[in-house]
Amino acid sequence: MQTIRQQNIEHEAQALAAVIANEQAAGVEHFNSTAAVTDPFSTPFFRAVKREGFIAKLAVGGCVVLVGCGRCRKHSAAIYLKDGQAVELCPLCDRQ
Repeated sequence: MQTIRQQNIEHEAQALAAVIANEQAAGVEHFNSTAAVTDPFSTPFFRAVKREGFIAKLAVGGCVVLVGCGRCRKHSAAIYLKDGQAVELCPLCDRQ
């Protein structure tokens, strides 16, 4: 049985794939497309945790603060805030 997070990731992956397919069908150039600025593995994860109420910590310039994951050391984790707590969530380690 899938967890809520896994269901949210699946939902976000399907939504992202649909947007990319629609842009391709409409002839949007890759440079101007959603596909150019998203990742099919990480983007659905980051959008899924946002649906759970996590708020990404932003740098002064408005970009999400990314750090190297201390557990897998393979992916960039983002710092999120929820209920007054800061947590590091990695798209590989925290998929459940």
